[in-house]
Amino acid sequence: MLEPELERDMTWSEWLGPLFLLLLPAATLLVFFATARRGLAKAARNPDPLVVPIEKVIRQPGRLYLHTRAPGAPKPAVDSFPVPLVPLQVPPPPGAPPEQQWVLALKAPGGRHYVLDGALAWLDLTDEERSRVLNAARGY
Repeated sequence: MLEPELERDMTWSEWLGPLFLLLLPAATLLVFFATARRGLAKAARNPDPLVVPIEKVIRQPGRLYLHTRAPGAPKPAVDSFPVPLVPLQVPPPPGAPPEQQWVLALKAPGGRHYVLDGALAWLDLTDEERSRVLNAARGY
């Protein structure tokens, strides 16, 4: 570099340019952590299946929001599904009202539960394990 270039003060664009270049990877990382299913991964490590009733379903373009409450839970949990995926519905337990819909969920260590999707796409299972879980859920 030339000596006059080294001695001149940096402009505002030279100060903020690197900062703006770091914002794009930071935003990508933020989106990754916001959409990751780390709670489901923790629940799948030590699976504790749970059948929970559906309290409310909210359909929006491209997304399905499901409100469910585990027995004894103070407030409902909300799970969302992209449109092609649906929750894994199971037959109601004995004594449950017939109009109530029930889904299969995994209980997480913190007390929250995560509703499984109908294809078990979010779980890393072999084809045999996947078919066994689906057959067991349908014959519950």
